[in-house]
Amino acid sequence: MHRTVAVLLAMLLLCTSFSGCNTFSGILDDYFGLTEPVSEFVSEPVSEITSEEPSEEPENSVNPDFFFAEEIPNPVWEAPSRENDFPYSLDRVPDIGTTEEFNEYFLFMMENRQRNISFNAINGFEIDNNILLYRFSTPYVSSSRTELPDNKVYWDISIGYYPGLLISDAYLKKDPSSLSGDDLTVYKMASEFIEKTVLPEKDLLVRERLIHDYICSHAVYSNPGSREHMPRYCTATGLLLDGAANCQGYTDCFYMLSRMAGFEVEKQSGWGGSAMHVWNIIKIKGEWRAVDVTFDDTSVISNGSMYQSYAYFNVGKDLIEYTHRIDDGNELLPISPTSDKTYFYYSDSFDDCGYSSDLEEAKKEIALLLDNVDTSYDSVVSYLILDNFVWPDDLTNEIKLKLKVQHPGLTIYTYHMGNHTFVCAAPR
Repeated sequence: MHRTVAVLLAMLLLCTSFSGCNTFSGILDDYFGLTEPVSEFVSEPVSEITSEEPSEEPENSVNPDFFFAEEIPNPVWEAPSRENDFPYSLDRVPDIGTTEEFNEYFLFMMENRQRNISFNAINGFEIDNNILLYRFSTPYVSSSRTELPDNKVYWDISIGYYPGLLISDAYLKKDPSSLSGDDLTVYKMASEFIEKTVLPEKDLLVRERLIHDYICSHAVYSNPGSREHMPRYCTATGLLLDGAANCQGYTDCFYMLSRMAGFEVEKQSGWGGSAMHVWNIIKIKGEWRAVDVTFDDTSVISNGSMYQSYAYFNVGKDLIEYTHRIDDGNELLPISPTSDKTYFYYSDSFDDCGYSSDLEEAKKEIALLLDNVDTSYDSVVSYLILDNFVWPDDLTNEIKLKLKVQHPGLTIYTYHMGNHTFVCAAPR
């Protein structure tokens, strides 16, 4: 029996693969036409999740009876044990012949935190280590492939897990005994933030924004590509302790904090512009939406400084497909088709933002927002102008005068997604 072994360097390959995750000032203009223009921005009332005090714990609040998938027996995919010289007993691994079956099995084993995953490939089904790295957002993969009779191929795969996942596991189990060093430091730091700042808020969108802004305030985008920094700048630990991260670090940190705050959250890999990229998806009130904190923290740049936007805060397919792409077979969970007003940042839920498809109305509303800005945020006013490609100079002199008289330290920035314009008033 012939065995060929394919082993990938752990973090080096993944970080190299994602090295294109850079700052995106202006990059969106180069990718117009990825989808058809959005024809409608769906508006729904937001009263169900704001204003009123809920009568019971929110859907995504931390569940004291939290359990892991390993506590749920599965008669087919029970994690097997190693026997003899084979990694696993061959009669205890499933036969898999389609991408859908493989995705379901691999995710089940990851939910059980298995570090070795084996199966028999049938019907000519093949996998690739590069696919495993970015489809399932694991920091390293090594695999061995063994030809078997009857056109079967036995695969034994070893994977790793990001610190953000392990830290949030420890938090949800209330047992940090498996953590040490910097990961334990981040556990304590994140726990304090979640328990003192996030969980007291009952509104899910407020919780989510607190996490989003906490990450943006603690990090600058960095992708040095150096071996000595590789284990850190790709992780939540590196972001919070070193203040620098690439898209993997941003995504790992949002994943960690959101899980600790009671949200269902995952990672989705694909392409941001022309570069490999990873972002988050979060489930609120039964639907998955995309959140890209990396793009939000790097989209507004002036004189070398970056100011956060909210263009990718609970965005649907209608908008994110202008700039993000997922290869066939790699979408793990479907996100909402529309960026509806109920959960997208540009809604009635926050006092420092708004949206309009009418340019003149948008100018008036931006001027009103500037009367009551909250300077505790980097981006103190955020506004979405639908179906209008607008530059800062297109805004009225009234706004510029208001900035000059009332807020001399602020200026107007714009960021484009297709023909839509995100307006930001931020420090010069």
